Amino acid sequence: MIVYSLVTYVLDLIGVSYSAGPLLGIILGVIYMGVSLYISYNIVTAVREIEEAEAQTLNSESLFNAWILSALFGALSLIILLVPLLGIFVIVVAFVFAINYLVKFYRTKNLFNEIQWDTINSEDGN
Repeated sequence: MIVYSLVTYVLDLIGVSYSAGPLLGIILGVIYMGVSLYISYNIVTAVREIEEAEAQTLNSESLFNAWILSALFGALSLIILLVPLLGIFVIVVAFVFAINYLVKFYRTKNLFNEIQWDTINSEDGN
């Protein structure tokens, strides 16, 4: 993520992104989206594995469904960018689903913290 930000910053600074046209931005956006989806998928998978290993509910299914919707509309927003009016609508929907994914992830984090807290308390009580 840092590398992507650095590359786009340098390209903007020296004016390459403007002279290359929107194609360079779309290519960089697709690469960024791919890396971002790979990382977030691994996080969701890790939550699912923790849920199974601990035999506790972390709402991994809900988190995975939110990830799918966020990934789908995020990728769709890159594809639809060529149609401006429709692109704006899809970007707004992608934003809403990204926020939904973050809310689900926050709830999962809170459930995990409760499990950790309960584990610590039960170990202290023994």
